[in-house]
This record gives sequence, C-alpha cells and structure tokens, in this order.
Amino acid sequence: MPTLTNLTTSISNSQINDGYNLNLTATGLCTSPRNASCATFSNSTTGNIINPVRSARLSTKLSKEIKYGRVEVTAKMPAGDWILSSMRLIPANNTYGEWPRSGSIDIMQLRGNDKTYPAGGRDIFTSTLHWGVSRLADRFWKTTRGRQIRHTDFTKGFHTFGIEWTKDYIFTYHNGRTYSVLWVGFLQQSLWNLGQFSNNGTLHPNPWAGSGNNNAPFDQPFYLSLSVQVGATSKIT
Repeated sequence: MPTLTNLTTSISNSQINDGYNLNLTATGLCTSPRNASCATFSNSTTGNIINPVRSARLSTKLSKEIKYGRVEVTAKMPAGDWILSSMRLIPANNTYGEWPRSGSIDIMQLRGNDKTYPAGGRDIFTSTLHWGVSRLADRFWKTTRGRQIRHTDFTKGFHTFGIEWTKDYIFTYHNGRTYSVLWVGFLQQSLWNLGQFSNNGTLHPNPWAGSGNNNAPFDQPFYLSLSVQVGATSKIT
C-alpha cells in the first residue's frame, strides 16, 4: 500500500525538498542492480526532490522463474489519480541485452484514474509485450491490446488476470481463457521480422539471431513482478 514518505520515515517535509542524502545502497536496502536507482540527493535549486510517496513491488526474483506455462493473478485494483498498477513478467537474465532487447510482458497495466481520464481510466487495462533493439525502437505498439468493462471498473471487485505462454504463442486473458485480451503468435514469422527494424534503410543488428527461435526474446526464463506505482514524470504507455 502506498504511504507518505514524511509519515513512514524520519525524512521531514523540508528534507524532501532540500538537503537530504538518501542512499539505500549504504543501508543494504537497495534491490536494484543499478546504484543510481537507489541513491538521490534533494536539492531545491536543481528541483531534485525525494519522492513524497513510497510504493512497493513484490516479485519472485531469485525465488521462482517460469519459461512457458500459465500465470494467473486474482486482485482488486486500487483507485486514485496518479496510481499505476502492473503485473509483469521480467527476464531473469538479460540474455539478449538491456531492456527491451531481453523483453518484458505486461500481463496487466491499469491506471487508477476515473474513467473520464482521456488516456484511459480504471475501467480499462492493457496487456503488452515489450521487445526491440533499443529503448527508442521498442515495438510494444505492435503487441498491445486493451480490455474495457462497462457500468463498473476494476476497483469494484476482484478480477483474474492471466497469461498462457508457449513457444508458439503468448496470450493474455481476463476472468478465464474465454476472454482473450492479447494474442501474439510466432508460427508465421519471428518478432525480428515483425519489428522491421530499419533506420534510414540500414538494418539494425539482430540481437536474437543466435537463438533460432521465432519467439525470441520470449524464449528465456522470466519472473513475476506485482507493483503499485504512484506519480511519474515519464510517459505511461
């Protein structure tokens, strides 16, 4: 559950804005391989602040991985502006390189905003495969689908969000396999061919060339991550 930083830590309101050095690596609480993700310094001159809201992520990293199979999560989503809930499969090892070369799967991503929010509120969720040769060439837009419910939203009760993943296809579903959301098949062509990765007529090197699999990078073990994020400055897709 998200909490206010000034109520759940010793960091004061003034320190959130200026003069506080937060270093989770030094305290042994850093869970990221990147030190830059776990350390920051609040400075009112530069506008760098400590996040005023803390939120959490639960994951099976280092404890449980999956390569092909079925995953289901039953949950009731939180309501509120600036809240983003996600259920993801993340590569256990960056076999093909940094994201999105090694891929990631959004089983479910949902904003907590009211349904009147122009970009979509808590009455619609999306399922997405992220894959590409670089961050700027993430071909998620080729493999994204949404599901909307009417007369209610996903915060009013419990729903089951699932994924079925094989070497031949990936599909996500809502409240049972009958209600398919996203379907991506790999029998007809590889993701490399689907992506059409060219830049001014120059073809990018294929990071998945040595795999021999049409579904690469989704041919490696992934772990499950459940998160609730609050606030952001980056674009939500």
